[in-house]
Order: sequence, then C-alpha cells, then structure tokens
Amino acid sequence: MLGARKQADRSKATGYRRTIELYYIARYFVSLYESRDQKVPLQVWNEYRNAFDHFARHLTVASEIDKDTDDRHLNKMEGHVQRAVLDVCKFLCLYYDDYYKATVLQDLDTLRLVSNGHFLQEVNDTYRSAKAQLLRAKQSDSNLGEIPVVNNDVVSEYCAAVFLFKRIEDLYDENNANVVEAGINFRKMQALSVRKQIFIAVVIAAVSLGIGLLL
Repeated sequence: MLGARKQADRSKATGYRRTIELYYIARYFVSLYESRDQKVPLQVWNEYRNAFDHFARHLTVASEIDKDTDDRHLNKMEGHVQRAVLDVCKFLCLYYDDYYKATVLQDLDTLRLVSNGHFLQEVNDTYRSAKAQLLRAKQSDSNLGEIPVVNNDVVSEYCAAVFLFKRIEDLYDENNANVVEAGINFRKMQALSVRKQIFIAVVIAAVSLGIGLLL
C-alpha cells in the first residue's frame, strides 16, 4: 500500500490522488489473483468499467453548467475503484482459504513431520489470524460511506487479511524442500508399517497353526 501511495503522490492533480492510490492497490491484487486463477473476476471488471464510465462522464460534463454532477462523477469513480479493491481482496481470501484446505488439511500426517511439527503449527496459527482479520474486515465493511478516513481503514483491514492468507502459501513455498522430504519419509513409514503388520500376521498364523497341530 505504501508503494501505491507514493505513486499517487506523484500526481499533480490532487483531486485524483486517492483514486490513483486505490487503482494501484487494485492492480497489485488483481495481478496476484490473475497469476493463480488465470482470470480476473467479472465483478472486479465491472467495477473497473463503471469507474471508467464515470471518469468519461466527468470529462464531458461542462463544470460551469453542472458542477454538482461533475463532482458526483469523481466521487462515484473513486467509489467503484475502491469496491474493486475490496472485491478482489475477498476473492483472494477465498482462494487462499481453499488453498489451505486443499494443501494443508489434506496432508496433515506429512506436514507434522516438517521441522518437528513447528511448520504446521506456524501455518495453522497464521490461518487462524487470517480468518480473524477477515472477520474484522467484514465487520468494518458496513462503515463504508462518505468519510475518507473510515474508508481507508476498511481498505486497510481487507489488505491485511489478504497478506495474512498469502503468508500461508509463502510458508509452504519456503518449506517446499522439507515438505517433499517429509512426504518421502512418511511413505517409507507407511511401507514399513505395512511390512510389520504382514510379519505379525504371518507369525500369528504360524503360531496358531502350530498350536492347532499340537492339539
């Protein structure tokens, strides 16, 4: 978000700075989502389209004739870009939530072997923090309105949720080599366990047969 603000501050048109900042935030998260899902959610595209529509109307309205309409188009343009940010943040949170369930929850036995269980604990702690942050973001969503400071807070809450969820994927990537090694070791343990069970079954069968012959 700091980078987006720096980009916005470069604009000489101060009235556009907040919209520019929001656009750069949206662009970052859209590229993040697009690199994973290979497409941009239609909902986000619609917000972009609506924002551009109001920008075009703003440019074609004679301000000396209808100043109120001119300002209203700028406000609506900013609102649509802001909604694009919030929407793509929600989609990313859903993506990472599914990632956690498909990658972590489906392989708990293997992941328990990574770093003596510390890796799995850190991932689970991060997931719980991300879920709690997303809840706070959703609760703050109802505060969206005409107050810029409040709107900034809502955007910040959603951005924080995305970064926490993203940390789960980052942790998994950072520990990929250890995860692969743990998977190999787990399969070896499973194979050894099967051999032990077969050996025990054979011994029991042999003992039972011997006892039967003695009787």
